[in-house]
Amino acid sequence: MVESIGEDVGMRVKPGDVVMPLYLGECGECLNCKSGKTNICNVHPINLNGLMRDGTSRMSMALTGETAYNICSYATWSEYTVIDVNYVIKIDPRVPLPHASVLSCGFTTGLGAPWKEAAVTKGSSVAVFGLGVVGLGVYALVFYSYYP
Repeated sequence: MVESIGEDVGMRVKPGDVVMPLYLGECGECLNCKSGKTNICNVHPINLNGLMRDGTSRMSMALTGETAYNICSYATWSEYTVIDVNYVIKIDPRVPLPHASVLSCGFTTGLGAPWKEAAVTKGSSVAVFGLGVVGLGVYALVFYSYYP
């Protein structure tokens, strides 16, 4: 849940919003974001250096003050974190929080891989091995005919 926002965040999120961190940031305006074929944004690339876009870390170890680093632009195992607004998505407030927690990486992989990469379409025959979060994403695509 968003506790507070910085001055440059704008109106995308506000305190009290429930958000989900994203592995890949999205500007919504670049050629890749508008293509509908990829979510590899040209403006907000994959960040593997453990720092914010400005090259700093906003986290430290409580006991020692030693710098702590993010993994892929966010730190979801922390009680609080600072994250670039372009790496979050707002969750519909009608979605119960226990259900929203499965929507992140696993479910989107299970939904996106067969839809975008394997070109599975309505009526396709597929085999789903396991109904973990990834499998449920495949199931949602094929059996509920969910085609965004």
